[in-house]
Amino acid sequence: EVLTLNTRIDNLPTGGSTPIASDNYARTTTDTALGSARGSAHTATTTAGQITAVGGITVTTTGAGTSLDDIDSFTANGVAITKAANPAKVAAFINAAKKGGNIAVGQKSSAVGVMNAASGEASSAVGYENTASSLGSSAVGYFNEASGFASSAVGVSNTASGRYSSAVGYFNTTSGQNSSAVGNLNTASATSSNAIGSNNQATGILSNAIGSGINTAVIATGAGGVITSIDGIPITTTATSVAALDRGNITAIDGNTNPTFDEKQAFIDAVQKGQNIASGVAASAVGVSNNASGAGSNAVGLGNTASGITSSALGYNNTALGYLSSAVGYNNTASGSVSSALGHVNNASGVYSTAVGSNNLALGYVSSAFGYRNTASGAMSSALGYTNAASGDHSTAVGSRNVASAIASSALGHGNQATGFGSIAVGNGFGAPSEASINGNTITYGTGSSVTTIVTSSSVSANSDLSNVTANDIVSINGNTTLTLAQKQVFLDYVQGWSKSNISSGIASSAVGVINNATGVGSSAVGFNNTASATNSSVFGSYSKATHTGATALGNDSETDRDNSISVGKAGAEKQITNVKAGTADTDAINKKQLDSEVLTLNTRIDNLPTGYYSH
Repeated sequence: EVLTLNTRIDNLPTGGSTPIASDNYARTTTDTALGSARGSAHTATTTAGQITAVGGITVTTTGAGTSLDDIDSFTANGVAITKAANPAKVAAFINAAKKGGNIAVGQKSSAVGVMNAASGEASSAVGYENTASSLGSSAVGYFNEASGFASSAVGVSNTASGRYSSAVGYFNTTSGQNSSAVGNLNTASATSSNAIGSNNQATGILSNAIGSGINTAVIATGAGGVITSIDGIPITTTATSVAALDRGNITAIDGNTNPTFDEKQAFIDAVQKGQNIASGVAASAVGVSNNASGAGSNAVGLGNTASGITSSALGYNNTALGYLSSAVGYNNTASGSVSSALGHVNNASGVYSTAVGSNNLALGYVSSAFGYRNTASGAMSSALGYTNAASGDHSTAVGSRNVASAIASSALGHGNQATGFGSIAVGNGFGAPSEASINGNTITYGTGSSVTTIVTSSSVSANSDLSNVTANDIVSINGNTTLTLAQKQVFLDYVQGWSKSNISSGIASSAVGVINNATGVGSSAVGFNNTASATNSSVFGSYSKATHTGATALGNDSETDRDNSISVGKAGAEKQITNVKAGTADTDAINKKQLDSEVLTLNTRIDNLPTGYYSH
């Protein structure tokens, strides 16, 4: 019985000149074609209306060239098998192509299952309607295509065209050499790129896209799995997945047969939104809906973008645009080179700038903003704390609601303003605007007795902070619509707290304490509610004024009345200077004891004058 079976097997047709016995076709005895025919023809590729390939196998045709019966030759391992030289083999090939049988034409190739085609040497196509066309390639599962040298496509509707590439899962595409796409709807198109998870794109050399993209686009496909519409919008393309769409493979969008470059890109951006995309060289996009387009960039988390070279965006909805920039946390933007934005809604746009905390802006070169709602816009400026602004180059504002607007100015404490070059304002200005509130387009001050209507603008929104409002925004105060800009500013300064600040507006001036004003060049106001308005003037105490050049006012409610003088009181409110040590030099002040001693000495000398000295 065994001998009989072996004899029958030996006498089976080989698919050469012997009439074929099945709808599968194995070109040589080293090829294997096993399984069932689908009953419908293999997919044919046409060029200029003529069939040029069947199941990924190159063919030539005669006559009209539109029917599988017109095939005159097929190519296997670079050699054309012609009808003239091998009519039985070509006939067997045509039969398998028409019936949807398994076709194995590559030397030592295997096509096993239903409607598989293995045309590469040592290739394998196993399952249902798979194609393995390159040396050492493998396509296993359903509707997979492995066309790259030693490539593998395993699962459902995967395409591996890059050398040594692997596409495993569902609808994955690997076109880059040594690339890998594992999971669902992933694309790895660059050399040594990896896309792992769902809906990821790794398009840069050595890039990695890992995680899960959010893309709900509904696609319809035609012959060969080519997309025919997305979300109901008809398109003409050669792409078989949303991830594979690019400007080069789209020729028509929604009836527009000549879309522009920008129109194509806008459409691609819209339908690919939500994917993890790593398009930069050695870039990584990990998580959900991240985009890493800069070389060596990293976007990790949800909805982050890293487009600068070696930039990093980590967290949620962060953007790192600058070279070597970092945006970490929630909704931060680092657009300056070597900039950093960390925390919540911070913006670092200056080169080497840093914004850390919440709602901070670091706009200047080498600027720093730390805390909440601070702005550092001057070059090498620093704003730290709450709602501070450092706009002058080399300026510093530390504390709360301080302003340092001049070059090399410093405002430290609460509610201080340093507006003069090299000026210093230190202390507590009681500059809090808590007495006033804003709602919609109205400021209410106190109990509502003063109501200000302001223009609705981009700087003013419902429930926004008063610091957003400017005098130009104000339309009326208590119904008065004829106020000057200066009058509006006075009111605004008060409700915003600036009229109660330490202010150093003079060049190299200093205001230290509470509600002091130093406006003169080189002036100093130290204490409470003092004013130093003249050049090189100084005032120390409370409620005092130094209004003369080089003059000094000391104590409470003192005023100067001449240049280069020291006042400890004012006209009508003079004061004593106590505990004065006896003077020793010609320019020293003397105390009462010294004066009394001198008077006593003079009186003694007078008393000792000879009698009759004054006689007539």
